[in-house]
Amino acid sequence: MGEGKKKQPGSLSIDKDRTRPEAFDGLVALPPAPLLPSVLPGIDINEGLMRVDNNPRRFVSLLRKFAINQADTVSAIETALVSGKKQHALDHIHALKGVSGNLGARGLRQAAKAVETAIKQDKKKWMNAVKTLSSAMERLIATIASLPPAQAAGPSVAPAKAPQPEEIAALVHELKRLLAESDTQSGEILQQLQTIVIEPVLTRRLQALDKSLENYDFEQTLELLNGIPGV
Repeated sequence: MGEGKKKQPGSLSIDKDRTRPEAFDGLVALPPAPLLPSVLPGIDINEGLMRVDNNPRRFVSLLRKFAINQADTVSAIETALVSGKKQHALDHIHALKGVSGNLGARGLRQAAKAVETAIKQDKKKWMNAVKTLSSAMERLIATIASLPPAQAAGPSVAPAKAPQPEEIAALVHELKRLLAESDTQSGEILQQLQTIVIEPVLTRRLQALDKSLENYDFEQTLELLNGIPGV
């Protein structure tokens, strides 16, 4: 009778001491994975973050959108050049230089500038320059693809009070200035506007702006903004 109960064959042995709360004392929860690594080949992270007011989440979002929206840009440039539409190609290059500069993608920006210069010379030179640009774009997109998976955003919070007209006017004024300068921080200001605006018609207009800005078309976004009555 003094012997303990024998463990049945195949039964699971559980150390009760390990299940007590004090057994977990001293364990530390792992911190969340960083949004950005310390180094991104082809991208000056500090320069890119400076453009978005040191907001890593916003910067990563812009990088991912760039990889999606600009994936076919080099092909579009080459097609335009082969078709003799030099101005169309130059428009693409101008936009690509602006966006890559805002993201701190210096190598890509330099490659785009080289194509711009070569177009004014001869076909052989611009063909080689386009190949270099294509390689630079492929490397940059691969770098962006290596970023950690996007983290789920928290639930949106409704504004605590109705926005004041002067508050909206100030944000609109700032948005126009940033768009005119092709500054990616304009996306941050647009998000602020979308957060506080509750009027349905204006909300829909701002959504159209957001779609245009996702393609880094600062000029068209500014035109759409100027076309909103009363703004």
